[in-house]
Amino acid sequence: MIVALALACTSTTTLGMDPDTTPPRAEDTAHELPGDTSATDTAEPDDPADREKPTAPVQVVLECPGPLQIDVDIPCEGALSWPDGEPEAQGTVKVHIRGRSSSSFPKPQYKLEFIGDDLEPAPVELFGMGRESDWVLNGMWIDRAMIRNRFAWDLFNTLSRGVDRAPESVYAELTLDGEYQGLYLLDETIDRDGSRLDFAEDDGSGARFLVHADDEDGITSPLQYGRWALDYPGDATAAQRAGVAEHLGAWEDAIQGRGSPWDHMDLDSFVLFLLVEELMKNNDGYFLSHRVWRGDDAMLRMVPWDLDLTLGQPNYNDNWLSSGWIYYRSDLVADSADAELRQALAARWREGRAGELADEALLARMQALRDEMGDAADRNWERWDISTVDFYGYLTPIDDPEVEWAAIERWLPERTAWIDANIEDF
Repeated sequence: MIVALALACTSTTTLGMDPDTTPPRAEDTAHELPGDTSATDTAEPDDPADREKPTAPVQVVLECPGPLQIDVDIPCEGALSWPDGEPEAQGTVKVHIRGRSSSSFPKPQYKLEFIGDDLEPAPVELFGMGRESDWVLNGMWIDRAMIRNRFAWDLFNTLSRGVDRAPESVYAELTLDGEYQGLYLLDETIDRDGSRLDFAEDDGSGARFLVHADDEDGITSPLQYGRWALDYPGDATAAQRAGVAEHLGAWEDAIQGRGSPWDHMDLDSFVLFLLVEELMKNNDGYFLSHRVWRGDDAMLRMVPWDLDLTLGQPNYNDNWLSSGWIYYRSDLVADSADAELRQALAARWREGRAGELADEALLARMQALRDEMGDAADRNWERWDISTVDFYGYLTPIDDPEVEWAAIERWLPERTAWIDANIEDF
């Protein structure tokens, strides 16, 4: 089993464009192999920040030995290429169906992990997004506009003033075992890595960590729906778990009035998180769709993740209304809304409204994503019947994606106008 990085390839064969075409075998187009002592291996690697991202969907081709399963890794042969057919990476990829609700969708999400011939993770650079082994193919099933997560993450990164960072992503068309599966979002997982959340390895004390809200396992939290599940360190010792619990506990104690939350949580990071969540009106925003990390500056920071129940959907918790704050506000957020936070949030909103948060800028950002999808959006809805897209009956039925786009374009300026009038009273 191999994984090959195609960083200097000359092939222009387009992979996966035709749903009736069987994807090439990895050995037919493999390039640089791990352990190769050629000059390419000793050359300085490309800096992802210096590489232009694709302006059209990339192509992902997977050949798997059997049906893909939920949370069970299947070794598949994968080939990824740029829109013009130039190969980017290929080799063995462990794949499984992922997601809490989305694992049951007709068009599922997939977790990808590139591995080498030693079966260990083999990081790859993908389309200007950095070098890592773990990636996600998000099917965007209940996002019929296919922009919600990408829009929010890109906006968060644009507005970030420092180390705060949401996942990077590109559009991708997937061909699985010779059958076209439609348009996906190929995105980064949230990990400690130089090209993702960039902080040093923990020293064994639990001072550096990454956690997410989870309803099944983890460190008890008195202020939110779930617990804190530990993502990093992955194989934490008892001492590390105790350290993580101590730092989170000190923050939560301060939120409850025993000190200032901003001695533990970076105020600007929390403000940026709230700003994007409330602009999108994320139904899951303060429920189970947030990450918290603590890095080299010893301050906690927020990361947004799941934002598909936004921009006027679903039809509960008043989420279809452009007015009102997010309906479910955990104590983690409610008790943090002191005078300092409200003042900082209002100031950041007013500042943004003169720039990236202006209606014209927001609508132009959405249109740019629509242009990037291009005809792939039409191919996706030829593959999948948009009228069958459902989320437990809580989505407005539509037969045409243009209806969804028009609804969002009406909803968003109404949302910003409401926030303009109410931001001081968060």
